[in-house]
Amino acid sequence: MYFVVCCIILHATTYKGARPMALTKEMIWKAADELDADGTKPTLANVRKRLGGVGSFTTIQEAMSEWKNRKQQEAQPLIDPPPPALAQLLENFGADIWNLARVAADQALDGKRRVIEENAAQIREQAEEAIALADSMDAELHDLRAKIAGLEETAALYRELQANYHALEERAELELKHQKDHSAQEIHRAVTRANEKDSEAIEARKSERQALDRAARAEGQVEALEKQLGLAKKGK
Repeated sequence: MYFVVCCIILHATTYKGARPMALTKEMIWKAADELDADGTKPTLANVRKRLGGVGSFTTIQEAMSEWKNRKQQEAQPLIDPPPPALAQLLENFGADIWNLARVAADQALDGKRRVIEENAAQIREQAEEAIALADSMDAELHDLRAKIAGLEETAALYRELQANYHALEERAELELKHQKDHSAQEIHRAVTRANEKDSEAIEARKSERQALDRAARAEGQVEALEKQLGLAKKGK
């Protein structure tokens, strides 16, 4: 169990992703063109997602501003210069020129007004895209923080398991030493008892031999006395 936990911690704490490739303006434009061709609105969040979730907000926004300006220029029709006959007519009729100038001025103002409104709409759109991208990046940051918290929790668990393992290891060593000491004492006592029994057996055998010797001497003395008595009886 301890080995499995160590492997999990080692894998979780040493894994690293591939180093991100440098993001260029052309790569951002290409992603926006692909989204536009697919019928998907090329917002900042969509472009960043198309790029694989890489790139800062500032880098993508600057490139997308140029991309939108380029698309607007491509969409604007080319205005041909007035024909010579119309120019001559304007020169001949000053009043008409004045009226036409006023009309043109009004139209220009209307055009500028529309441009301002379009710019305002673009600014609002960019702000909305920026907010959406910020929300997306905030969600990614939240996920990263959750992963970091999970790794920290796993690391704390690993440290706790390691501390418990060391404590158990020390306790096992102490118990083993105690068992060895106890066994050594038991062996010493057993050897001592065996030696004592051997000593007792030796003493018993010695006492037995002494008793046998005394018995033999007594028996010899009895035989000698019997002989003496026999001789004494014969002499009478």
